Parts: sequence; structure tokens; C-alpha cells
Amino acid sequence: MDGAKDLTIDQKAVLLVISGLPKKFKESRVYFEKFLFLVTKNFPDKLDYLDGTFESYKYGPYNEYSEELLDSLRDFSLIDKSNNLSSKGKQIFSEIKKENEIRPLANAVEDLSELLKDFNIDDVLYLTYNLYPDFTDKSLILGKIRSEKMETFKVVVSKIKEGDEIVIHSDKGNTFKLRRVDSGLEISGDW
Repeated sequence: MDGAKDLTIDQKAVLLVISGLPKKFKESRVYFEKFLFLVTKNFPDKLDYLDGTFESYKYGPYNEYSEELLDSLRDFSLIDKSNNLSSKGKQIFSEIKKENEIRPLANAVEDLSELLKDFNIDDVLYLTYNLYPDFTDKSLILGKIRSEKMETFKVVVSKIKEGDEIVIHSDKGNTFKLRRVDSGLEISGDW
């Protein structure tokens, strides 16, 4: 392997996600899967194959393909068994972030990483389960997941047209704004 050009878009996405994982969750398969799932759902046009491989499972969205992608990155010596970037992985990561087609994906991973940095695994599961309830039917923990950090809002995203903005007020007094943009959803609020 000579560089980033030798990786598929899915391998690049997984490397970006690995780079965005908080240190405390580097080895958590569940956290990795949910983080990757959330990124994939925000870029279905770029990651269409990866998006189609997720299925409902014991702890929400899961896919075997992501394990194959992790194994391939280990085979290329880009990550270790604990999902830390190697020096070669850091070099390739720097190359990937500069690619024009990947830049929006890299920015989204950074934003999601910042958003989730103080979340525990229950918070991440709560977020995922509430945003994508279709992936909860096989969950063993659905009724047990609670979050101190999050509130539940139900919005039918498919009915929001590009440029539309929806303001949501919660019972806790928070206000959130959703706006459809060509690359997905823009979320802002006073949380």
C-alpha cells in the first residue's frame, strides 16, 4: 500500500471514524459501530454501499462489513488491535483529510466527535435509537437505555425540504433548529 489513493472510500471513512473516537472508547465495538452508523447516515450518497450494510442487531445498528474494513486497515498497518492510528496511519489520515471529496466527511467526523466527546455509551445508544428507531427491533437493551444529557425529539426528516428550517422547543426549555442542506442536516441549538 503506497498511500491514501490505494484505499476505498469505505476504508477512508472507517479510518476517519477511528481518528475521531474518544480515547476511552477506542476499543468499544458498540461505540465504533454507532459512530460509524451516524456518519454513514449523514453521507448516504458517498457511503452508499456501507450505508446499505447496516442491520438491526442486539445493540442497535451493526454490520459485519465494518469488521472487514477494520481488519484491512490492520493488514495495511494503519491501525493496531486497540484501534489506535499507527505512524503510517497518521500519515495516511493526513493525506485523506486533504482530499476534496473527503473533506466534508472529515469535517462531519470532527463535528460528531466534538458533539459526542462527553457522552457515555448509553448516551450514544440513546441518540442512535431515537434517531433511527427502525434499527431497534432486535435490541436486547432498548428499554434500559437512558440518557442524562439528551432529550428525545421526533422529527420526520424526509419531509424537510432543502433550505427549510424547523425550530423545536423541548420540555426542558431548550431550542433546536434543524435545517436541510444538500449534504444532510444542519443542527444548532442552545444545548
